[in-house]
This record gives sequence, C-alpha cells and structure tokens, in this order.
Amino acid sequence: MSEAPQQELVFPLTAHFRVIAEKDRLEYDELAGAVAPYTLVEPLASANASRTGRYLSYGFSAVVTSREELASIDARLRAVPGVRMVL
Repeated sequence: MSEAPQQELVFPLTAHFRVIAEKDRLEYDELAGAVAPYTLVEPLASANASRTGRYLSYGFSAVVTSREELASIDARLRAVPGVRMVL
C-alpha cells in the first residue's frame, strides 16, 4: 500500500480542535486557560458526553499562523490534567 502524499498547509489557517477529557479529572478553567492565548474563531464549548458519562468532549476553532503554533496548541491542551485526547 502506498502512502498518500502529505498536503502542504498554508498559514494562516483556521484549525478545528476536539478535546476528549475525563469528566472527573478535568478543570474547565484550566482548559479555557490553555486556549486563551490564541485567536479563537469558535469559542471553547462542550460538545458531547460519552454513553457512560465518563468522558466529555469540547470543541473550538482557532486561527493558526504556523506549524509551531499548531504544535504549541496541541502541547498546551495535552498538558491539562484530565485531557485524554486532542483531535
């Protein structure tokens, strides 16, 4: 199976993020603080809860000006206690 060619990203761009977090471990204020330094197009908002209610998802969109900023957002989100996945 051959690999698909990587598409070159053109900055600035609007990136859409989804954060999956453990309900009992996440502090919403910490998550909100992690995205505060960035230019948000769509504010941080709760999206869905898992069937059992153990996990919550949040979404937001931000203007990203470089690959480094994209990596920075990802790292800041993953550093928040309770965050299990960043998409």
